[in-house]
Amino acid sequence: MSVEITAAIFGAIFGTLANGVIEIVKFLSGRKSLKKAIQIGLYFEIEHHKIVELQKDGDDQPNFVLASFQDKFYSNNISPLTKLCPEELIQHLTFYYSSLESVHNHQNDLLKINSEIDELVSKMPRTNEDSQRYAELIKKRNGTKYVLRVYLAPCINTRQVLLTELKKVFKKDPAEKKYIDVLPEHEEWWKKIQNE
Repeated sequence: MSVEITAAIFGAIFGTLANGVIEIVKFLSGRKSLKKAIQIGLYFEIEHHKIVELQKDGDDQPNFVLASFQDKFYSNNISPLTKLCPEELIQHLTFYYSSLESVHNHQNDLLKINSEIDELVSKMPRTNEDSQRYAELIKKRNGTKYVLRVYLAPCINTRQVLLTELKKVFKKDPAEKKYIDVLPEHEEWWKKIQNE
């Protein structure tokens, strides 16, 4: 075999390998960018979830409410998440989002129960049947509040764990960045409400 043919064969092999390596690097860097973008999106979605501790019940039981919840980003990116993120992060996300989904549904139930209770309380005169229904609703309300406690108490900690883990992709702490700006005539008011 001549030197030219051998050089051409090795050139073709090297060219193919180089193109393959380039494609692999592009693929991996694309995955890395996608992973970072997904983690940033999740950070901001979770950051906007608000779990508020309310006044304790008479029996000193804590009360929590999910004041703000959105899962669109998580739901739309569940497939790439499972491929790009570590298993432990996926487990925390799954626990957190499934718990908040359940809480959201239970809070809606609690609103309906409270509405029914208010309706019965305002009803005069009450029948024996009304009194029985009232007792059932109070029992149901207490059970729903218990479920909310059991779900939300661990979610507060899980939220912090997730935010700490997801924050690692930022070069600067996102809490220090200014994402929202207002018109100059509203700046004084905006600063005032931010400090409340």
